[in-house]
Amino acid sequence: MKQKGYYTLITICLLFLVGIFSYFLMDHISVHALGLFLFIIIGFYFFDGMTHAHFEKEHYVYVIIIALSILFFYYIQSQILYIDKLLHFAGGVMLCAVMFHYVKKSNFSRREIYFYAFIISLVVIVGYEAYEYFSDLFFNTHMQGVYFEEVLLIDAFTDTVQDVILGTSGAFLYLGFIFLFSDKN
Repeated sequence: MKQKGYYTLITICLLFLVGIFSYFLMDHISVHALGLFLFIIIGFYFFDGMTHAHFEKEHYVYVIIIALSILFFYYIQSQILYIDKLLHFAGGVMLCAVMFHYVKKSNFSRREIYFYAFIISLVVIVGYEAYEYFSDLFFNTHMQGVYFEEVLLIDAFTDTVQDVILGTSGAFLYLGFIFLFSDKN
């Protein structure tokens, strides 16, 4: 139970720091991105508590990194060209690490654990791409496609396909690494 207090304290401090930092970048942060950030962080904390998954510190760090990359996406994209591709790949790795930990707590065979961790990761990856689509549609954002200084470099469809492939590749890489190098399979 002490551990949960530790995670709560970390979460509150991070939310406070993000709030302060985002104040200075308000031109680059949308309200719906801030809402999604809060939903991910708070939702993950409650998911951990409700399912008794007992996520470890590194899983919280992975989720925070993913949420921060979503929050500061516009600013990061305007500063570093094609960072979106690196974020989708790394996000696939981190997401699969979290899902693998969650699924391995179940009473599944080794093969089923790998399968379900991959499928849940893929569903989240595709779901995020759907979020990007609806965000562009309803909020007139430019989440699909790669833009640099207001110039379209990669169209929305190609960007979406690349993002799904990179996220899926990251998940595969994680599962392959775990399969090859873990003694606790």
